[in-house]
Amino acid sequence: ALELYQSIGDESGEGVVSLNLGVLNSSGYGDHECAIRLFSTALDICQSLEDDVLVGKSLWNLGSSYLALCAYDLACRYYEKALISLEELGDLHSLAGVYDSLGAAKKAIALGECPSLVWTPQDENQSLVDAIELHYTALRMSSEIASRFGQAKAMLNIGLGQFCANKLRDAIETLMQALDLCRTYHYDSFTISCLSTLAKTYFCLGHL
Repeated sequence: ALELYQSIGDESGEGVVSLNLGVLNSSGYGDHECAIRLFSTALDICQSLEDDVLVGKSLWNLGSSYLALCAYDLACRYYEKALISLEELGDLHSLAGVYDSLGAAKKAIALGECPSLVWTPQDENQSLVDAIELHYTALRMSSEIASRFGQAKAMLNIGLGQFCANKLRDAIETLMQALDLCRTYHYDSFTISCLSTLAKTYFCLGHL
């Protein structure tokens, strides 16, 4: 499809297919370097066509690919650009997702580790404060549009941030709320994350 759109000079189609192929390579195959090239192509095309919706989505996906590669500063840069683009459109659904993603990147900067590694409580710092506040923004937006998935994800990330900031009792309260929501709507992967983090939190409090 990409070659077809290129051969007939359909830039709009080329941009959409490049974006979709980027998502496939990133989420489906874990090939983030290839995804970055495709998202960058999509971004260039969509900017030239002044397609603000796809510009925002391309920037968001670029941020997520760089986050997966632990390039946190670059991830933040693209997320922040995505926010500017999406705020002009008033797309609360996408905005909530980007705020949550930016919070994850800020949290990773604070902890200095890849998201795949085990995080432990530490002294609170500004990056953690910023991360938690970004997740709260995502939660407010998700609540406004009644996105239960967005709410569950944001609450889980708030709880994770509170755990990392050594606010263990706050983390338990938030994670229990997130757990109830995840169980109600059968968000199984989030449920597992809630239970795992709750177990670590109780362990840190000495409740063996």
